[in-house]
Amino acid sequence: MLDILDNHKIMRNLEVVPNDSTMFPFVHGSDKTIVALIRPDMKHGPWIAGGAALAWYEGRPVGLSDIDVFCRNKKQAATLINLFKKYYIISIVVETENAITFRVTCVDPIVTNDNWIVQIITKNYYNSPQEILNNFDITVCQIVTDGHQYIMGNNTANHIKTRQLVFNRIQPDLIKRLVKYWAYGFIPSDELLNSLDDMDIWNISDHVDYDQLAP
Repeated sequence: MLDILDNHKIMRNLEVVPNDSTMFPFVHGSDKTIVALIRPDMKHGPWIAGGAALAWYEGRPVGLSDIDVFCRNKKQAATLINLFKKYYIISIVVETENAITFRVTCVDPIVTNDNWIVQIITKNYYNSPQEILNNFDITVCQIVTDGHQYIMGNNTANHIKTRQLVFNRIQPDLIKRLVKYWAYGFIPSDELLNSLDDMDIWNISDHVDYDQLAP
């Protein structure tokens, strides 16, 4: 586990977290404050990828979905978590060997009254955006951003435009993720649906937590 500070640190120096509406042009306006603290960097990390980047690409706020943050190394992840704990009130949702997920709340109305769910990935660390893209099983999730640009997989932009749901590989939580993104308006490809005929779909479904499928 990472070495992190105690909870319940309240923001003191508001100026260290920029809230300029011109910053991060590829981030939805309601999420710029939280991204300013993460300070993603396309070259050195950390990076924001997956569902949050997809939402911003489509012009949507992240809402109640996780903001998945990928780091270069353990030190970068620990530093980022400590920044959150220093400037915001956070509450741990779950901590596993794969990730630390926490709810972030800013109590000062000068900045924002919003809150977010941030997930710092700790299972693996990455040296480049391409390594992160290769980690995703769904093509429309193969999208990385630093708030100023996007880097996507070869088929990502086309599959987002045509609303195709295509899996690069089959994983144990396939059914859960299929239902989740189907609810977002992505239609499973014929190849994906045909592949389900060769799988023990009901056995896989036994492992789905349907309470976690809400957007």
